[in-house]
Amino acid sequence: MRKLHIANQEWQYRVGEGTVVVVPPDSDKKFYIKCHEIKGVTPDNFERGKWKKTSDGMITPSELKAYIERRFRKEYTV
Repeated sequence: MRKLHIANQEWQYRVGEGTVVVVPPDSDKKFYIKCHEIKGVTPDNFERGKWKKTSDGMITPSELKAYIERRFRKEYTV
């Protein structure tokens, strides 16, 4: 799994075909998040971006970091 540092905590993630697996720091929980939710586009636009190989069809670490900070801010803060 890849690592992402957010607020001095180490998160782990793995990007799959249509979902991203996110593991919070010091936890056994796993969250399965749809790629189009992280990207903020419709599922059709995400699939088209994958097919056309544009930025709409890929998840960058900075986009994932921003999504984690928005969604999990209260639950996993130091």
